[in-house]
Amino acid sequence: MDDTNKTTAQLIEELVDASERKLGERELLESKQLMDAVVENVPLMIFLKEARDLRFVLFNKAGEDLLGHDREDLLGKNDLELFPSEQATFFMAKDREVLASGSMMDISEEPIQTAKQGERLLHTRKVCIKGSDGVSKYLLGISEDITERKQAEEKLRTSQQLLEGILNAMPVRVFWKNRDLVYLGCNRAFAQDAGFAKPAEIVGKDDFHLGWRDLAEQYREADRQVIASETALLLMEEPLTTPSGEILTVLTSKLPMRDSTGEVNGVLGIYLDITETKRQEVERDKLKGQLRVAQKMEAIGSLAGGVAHDFNNLLSVILSYTGFAIDLVPEGDPLREDLQEVKKAADRAVALTRQLLAFSRKQVLQPVLLDLNQVATNVEKMLRRILGEDIEYAQVLAPDLGVTLADPGQIEQVIMNLVVNARDAMPEGGKLTLETANVEVDKEHAARHAALQPGFYVQLVVADTGRGMDEQTRSRIFEPFFTTKDKGKGTGLGLSTVYGIVKQSGGNITVASEVGHGTTFTIYLPRELERTPVPQKLETVRRQVTGNETILVVEDEEGLRKVAKRTLEGAGYKVLTAADGDDAMLTSVEYAGEIHLLLTDVVMPRMSGRALAQVLVRTRPTLQVVYMS
Repeated sequence: MDDTNKTTAQLIEELVDASERKLGERELLESKQLMDAVVENVPLMIFLKEARDLRFVLFNKAGEDLLGHDREDLLGKNDLELFPSEQATFFMAKDREVLASGSMMDISEEPIQTAKQGERLLHTRKVCIKGSDGVSKYLLGISEDITERKQAEEKLRTSQQLLEGILNAMPVRVFWKNRDLVYLGCNRAFAQDAGFAKPAEIVGKDDFHLGWRDLAEQYREADRQVIASETALLLMEEPLTTPSGEILTVLTSKLPMRDSTGEVNGVLGIYLDITETKRQEVERDKLKGQLRVAQKMEAIGSLAGGVAHDFNNLLSVILSYTGFAIDLVPEGDPLREDLQEVKKAADRAVALTRQLLAFSRKQVLQPVLLDLNQVATNVEKMLRRILGEDIEYAQVLAPDLGVTLADPGQIEQVIMNLVVNARDAMPEGGKLTLETANVEVDKEHAARHAALQPGFYVQLVVADTGRGMDEQTRSRIFEPFFTTKDKGKGTGLGLSTVYGIVKQSGGNITVASEVGHGTTFTIYLPRELERTPVPQKLETVRRQVTGNETILVVEDEEGLRKVAKRTLEGAGYKVLTAADGDDAMLTSVEYAGEIHLLLTDVVMPRMSGRALAQVLVRTRPTLQVVYMS
């Protein structure tokens, strides 16, 4: 065998064998020359250390080049004189293990600090060389620089992880097969469609072993066509059966895969689940109309809510100061009557703003577990009086009706407003039916109604036999101030209030109506499963509240802040005020006495009332907190 074709291990073995054989002087000389030449020219770092003190006695050129030191600087030194302490200690510990065991050690990966190339990674083999007396004499080491290889492996691993991450994050399904139509891989979404948790479980299987075995031959025929023609099949709409038996509609593209020589060696497939898209196409026109209405109502609600909130703050100040003034004016004074009229007008304005706040879903609710049958029964007598004798009233209440989480007073308001609206639609009499039921809304039904989600609901239906509405009127009935009634006979806020209460309660409301065929309002409120209602009516005892404790009032509206201060001081309390969270914290620090109560607005600039309370309680653990809005 030519020496250049020998492995390093074979050469080392010859070197060891040569030292043990009894050769003639000439043979030994030739062997030494050959050994020197091999050691010097092998592209691996080769070194020899004395067994006694582990000092280098031999270093080849490859070792010089790798470490960046001349051979003269290396010979006679040990690792501690050449490398960082941690590395040197590691090297020498391994050397001693080899010398003690007398066997070869393979160190697959170890770092070494070089003079010119920084830290490199080596694959090192170390072997003990013994003298004729059997005593360890030298330690022989052979090291291969594997830095570039490890870097390449890491880049490949990173690239594979990146590719896998991208494939698994894609909403489309991706798969690839060999020429025998056996799966070589796929992404996670495809594996799940096929009934498996991980892509690796697909590898080695064909379509007959997946969740769509009934459609396997159809898929494989398309695969064979792609391979035979070496051309792609794009955007094929085809069915797909899931493990649960659901049939999806997917849009599939298949392309030929090629090896490095350009030969087709398999099929790459991609498909997108368009089942929902196909279903939505059928409902698109209807949903577009519903969406436009919902967007309009949202925009109107945002505007109305903002105006109502600010206006309500102003009315609170007006009513408070009007009340202060009335208390100062004696009975019989004409000025007192004028102030009473101001108060009445302000009260009517407050009622309007409350309706606007209800429509915009910004009023404060007190939800409890509620039985709609109980609510309907409680208001039945009142409803009959509202409807009069010309209108027949019927209640059809489900005996096993579930409960919902809602504000009883607000739900009563919803029923009252719908009944009043129905009465006005039947001036010549008719019939009004109030009905309750448990319903389950499936995906198909929910898809026909914007904002209605699939799930379990308690349903409230109010149906009349009145004049009905055309499409144009029906599309606007929930808008605030929209009314078809004569001037002075309605504010146009009744149905908008209903809409806001239902939405704020997590429900949905739909209306069906035709001119001359009456109107039906259907309300869906989320059903609370396995829970029982609590008593609705609680006794309220009104009493004058007085005291002498210290209260910190935090309100960003100056007018409301002054009203609160005056009212509480009038009741005997000591009142500290602050315009926001920062001001309140400063007041708390500067006030040395005890603060008994924090009365704070919930929504304020920079810091909310809840966040402020959490901060103040840390330094004042006995502080009580009341939120206001």
